[in-house]
Amino acid sequence: TRPGGFHSDPAWSPDGRSIAFTAGNGVGEGGRLYVIAANGSRLHGLPDVAEYVAGPRWSPDGRLLAVTGINTCGRACELPGVYVLRNDGSRARKVAEWSVGLDWSPDGRQLVLAAGSLAALALRSGTTRELVSGKDTLNGHESPDWQPR
Repeated sequence: TRPGGFHSDPAWSPDGRSIAFTAGNGVGEGGRLYVIAANGSRLHGLPDVAEYVAGPRWSPDGRLLAVTGINTCGRACELPGVYVLRNDGSRARKVAEWSVGLDWSPDGRQLVLAAGSLAALALRSGTTRELVSGKDTLNGHESPDWQPR
C-alpha cells in the first residue's frame, strides 16, 4: 500500500539503492518512516518507534537509520527522542532525549545532535560532548552536517 498524505524528509542510502522518507496526513496522524527502492519498487513501512518521526538519516555503511521521534502525552506534552534502528526496522533503541537535527559521523560511531546547542553522542558509550553552546532551539543550531576533513 502506498502511503498517502504528505511525504517529507527524503534521504538517499549511501549506496544509492534506497530512499528513506516520512509520510503522514498532517492532521493528527504522526509521520511514519518508510524505505523504498530508488526505482520505486519494494516500498515498506518500518515499525513505529514514536507517534511521529522526522528527519531520517542513514549511517555511513547503510545498515542503520537515525530519526527524531515525538510521542504525545496530552495537549501540551511531548516526549521527544532520537532513535537508531536497523534499515529493516528491527532493533530500535532510544539513544537521546531530544534533537531538532542530527547527522552521523563519517565512521558511524557518533551522532551530532542539534537542539539549540550542538553535541556529539558516542553511540557505544552513550556519552555526549557539547561542541557549540546555544541558547534555544529557534536561535540555535538546527541542521548539522558532519563533513570529513
